[in-house]
This record gives sequence, structure tokens and C-alpha cells, in this order.
Amino acid sequence: SASFCVHLLDLPGHGKSPIPDSVWSMEDFALAVKRYLDSHSLRNAFFVGHSFGGKTSLKLASIFPEAISKLVLINSSGIKQNRPFKKKARMKYIAFLRSVLKFVDRFIGTETFKNWFVPKFASPDYLNAGPMRAIFVKTVNEDLTQEISNIKLPVLLLWGEIDTETPLEMGRRMNDLIKGSKLIVLPNMDHVPFLGSGMHACAYQIAKFFRE
Repeated sequence: SASFCVHLLDLPGHGKSPIPDSVWSMEDFALAVKRYLDSHSLRNAFFVGHSFGGKTSLKLASIFPEAISKLVLINSSGIKQNRPFKKKARMKYIAFLRSVLKFVDRFIGTETFKNWFVPKFASPDYLNAGPMRAIFVKTVNEDLTQEISNIKLPVLLLWGEIDTETPLEMGRRMNDLIKGSKLIVLPNMDHVPFLGSGMHACAYQIAKFFRE
């Protein structure tokens, strides 16, 4: 903020922004950001997106490439993880169990899915999503691989080396998908590398990229 005019957005359903009145997709979130840009007469802006914010920025760049001049992605979501066979098998088992329990609950009027399955298998993000849960499920399952491969603007990827939510392998694949992009790995940093001492490394790399 010492060098640039910064707009810090609370996306709909995040921070102090109201929750959408329907189950939004990534395109809906991108359109919401575009409306904000238009209302402030902003074009060719520099974007920084972390995790879901990165995914929203990628969707925006694919629909309205003129809206973004340069893009920094910090441990961004947007593509599916490459999971080992054992983990894939476990996820298929959990998905099958979920379907069975939901069917049984509807058939005999029990709440096993809600009372046992969700507490045991759901992720912390899912459990904390509250009224945003349906939107969370829909957007998490959207894969932007095709959109990402068509992005032409300058992109810098900053990635925490030990991230377990959006692992480094995702950053490497995004780097391969976006022609001309640059990947910088932040050693010993996790999914939020801009917290603590990592903020200085992130700020330095972002400012350098924007000035180039």
C-alpha cells in the first residue's frame, strides 16, 4: 500500500460482504469482482489472489482478460490435486458411503449422515462454511484447468513449500499450464506464507513483479 493504490475485497459471503441468495459458481464470483471494477472505473489492474481469491482471479482473467494487467497467485486453488492411488481409493469409498447414508436417511428418516458422517469425514473448511456450505462444495469441485491454460497475461506464482491444502505440485502444474509464468517457492512456508516473517518475502516479490 506504500507504493500502490490497494483495493481489498471481501468477496460475497466472505468478511463483511453479504451471503449470495443462491448457490454461486466461480463465474458468479468473477462477475461480482468485474462489477466492482466497473463501478470504480478500474481497468488493467494488478491482482493478488490467495487460495480461493486466486481461483476467482483466474476465472476473471479467463472471461475478462482486459480486466487484469498482471496477476500474482499465492497458493492458489483452481485445479485438482494429483492424489496417490490409496488416497483416491479412500475418497471413492467415502463418496460411496456418503451416497448410501443419504439414501438410508431419506428412506427411514434417520440423520446418520448429519450426525456421524459429516463430523467424521468433513474437512474443517466444510464444517466452518455454515450457510456458505453449498457454495463451498460447488466451487471447490470446479476445475479451471482449461481456462488456466488459455491465460496469456503475466503471472507470478508464490507458493509455500510445505502447503498441504494446495500442495506445491499444484503450483508446478499451474506454472506449466500458464505460458511464461514464473514460480517462486517459499521454503518452509505453508498455505498462508504471507503471515509472520513470510510477509516480507511476499511483499518484496509482489512489488518487484509489479514494477518490472
